[in-house]
Amino acid sequence: MIQLSTVSSTVQFKQIKLEKGNKATSWSPAPEDIDASISTAQSTAISTAASNAAALYVTQTAYSSQVKIFKDSINAKVSQTDFNTLGQTVGQHTTAIQQNAQDITSKVSSTDYTGNNIASLINQTATTIAIQANKINLVGAVTISAIDKSSVTPSALGAATPTDVTTAVDNIQIGGRNLFISGSYNTKMVTISGSGDGSNELINQTDIHAYLKAGVQYIFSCDTDGVYGGSGDTVEVFLLKDNTYNTYYRMGSNVQIFTPSVSGTYYLRLDINQNNKTHWFSDIQIEEGLEKLVEKDTDASNTTKTENS
Repeated sequence: MIQLSTVSSTVQFKQIKLEKGNKATSWSPAPEDIDASISTAQSTAISTAASNAAALYVTQTAYSSQVKIFKDSINAKVSQTDFNTLGQTVGQHTTAIQQNAQDITSKVSSTDYTGNNIASLINQTATTIAIQANKINLVGAVTISAIDKSSVTPSALGAATPTDVTTAVDNIQIGGRNLFISGSYNTKMVTISGSGDGSNELINQTDIHAYLKAGVQYIFSCDTDGVYGGSGDTVEVFLLKDNTYNTYYRMGSNVQIFTPSVSGTYYLRLDINQNNKTHWFSDIQIEEGLEKLVEKDTDASNTTKTENS
């Protein structure tokens, strides 16, 4: 019950709701009110549909009358005389079409009327026209509204496909991390100075070393101000397994590619073949890989050499 204490006052109550629980929610109509609205709308729709159907309904008598009228009209139009005349007309057009077909056949031949070969053939169907692209010469501005992207592929253009590029890149082997471990020497720069009568070489067995695996290809690189050689004012570089002369490799240029036959730790030996000379060696490194993008000489050789040779 809603009660007002003042008779002359007007008070508006809205969104009145009673719900079960201890948490208030936003106002919504009761399910019973919704069902009542649906029933009312359904009754109104049925009533309106029935009224409209009655207004649009045509009796069988009315349809029979219309059908009779059209039947008489058809009988009047499709007479024997009209049919015979129409047949003669169709026969005349058929003759004309056959004559034109022969003319078209004589024109579309391998040569034109002068005896010259036709440059291109046009294949036409009800939906498409195909022209040999190598016979088209476009002169002036050309506008293309749309291109079928599915037909423009690398293979169609004679170019490398993404698979070709991926395969080529995967087959490239390049050098990687420098495997040399520096000891008391720095692989960035080593300078060797000698003094004496100049007749004997200066041998410098360093503690720069790397573990190399048999059957694996390696790239050795080392810059120097000297000239690689075996006598006179020249330099030499060796890799000695276990710092002995049982197994070693002679590096004959700034870049060498070689494959050890025996696994082990290889130490770097730097030689100056004239004792009173000074030379430096820099950027000393050894990498596992196939190629280095610089000019190289012959591969390293596996030889036997004594310390004083």
